[in-house]
Amino acid sequence: MARSTLDLSQIVSDLDKRHIKFVVIDQQMDTRTPAGKLMLNMLGVIAQFENEIRKERQMEGIKRAVLAGKFKGRKPKLSKEQVIELKKRCKLGFSQRKLAKEFGLSQSSVCSILKAVSVHLNTNKNRSHRLHSKYTKNSLQFYSQ
Repeated sequence: MARSTLDLSQIVSDLDKRHIKFVVIDQQMDTRTPAGKLMLNMLGVIAQFENEIRKERQMEGIKRAVLAGKFKGRKPKLSKEQVIELKKRCKLGFSQRKLAKEFGLSQSSVCSILKAVSVHLNTNKNRSHRLHSKYTKNSLQFYSQ
């Protein structure tokens, strides 16, 4: 029903404002009573706790897979030649919107690729730019070759 205890409270509050009472028949929980509100919030807290534990385990698993070289992420949508062509067209003044349409990408992907390539290739620029999470060190090497 909700993603967090805050979300659950907002949903119940919204229902209350509209004079709708939330009742769970199976568990005999009625939000019209203080005990029902307590039970709903307790279940919400437990559900949120379980969800956060699951996320932690998932991130640990991903971290281990990356270190073991098993998790490499998505393959780039564009080939080396397409990235070179994209960069050329950008220098010629084509808009990112037009380039995105031509190459079948979103505008943000075009922007990320161009930023990644220019930051990687231009050694005079400040390298403290934060790159989009899709463009890792490996994909930068791919795009710059």
